[in-house]
Amino acid sequence: MGRAARGRTSADSDRGVEREGGRGQPEVGTVTGTPRSVLRYETWTLQPDREPDAEQVLYAMQCAVDGETSPTSEDFAEPQDWVLRHCGQNPSHHTYREIITRPWRTWRQT
Repeated sequence: MGRAARGRTSADSDRGVEREGGRGQPEVGTVTGTPRSVLRYETWTLQPDREPDAEQVLYAMQCAVDGETSPTSEDFAEPQDWVLRHCGQNPSHHTYREIITRPWRTWRQT
């Protein structure tokens, strides 16, 4: 299920503000031109992209000790195998980070 959020978009036009001051303090400003601000509240949805044309989810593992990273793969078994080989070659390296690259998509509710 996706997550919905409300956001504000604004299209502001150029407005000139003229100020007449005395003793370094500006007085009430005079707005010149026509203000043309438009505020619109919209609902957006965010969710993982599971469409047929979406990018593949990619997996990798990174050693937290030396920062070395496994090759990226669509199959999580390959990064896990890399971890086992890496800790076999470096017996003091016990902690790893999982790196998942997952495509997401958004759309505006109408």
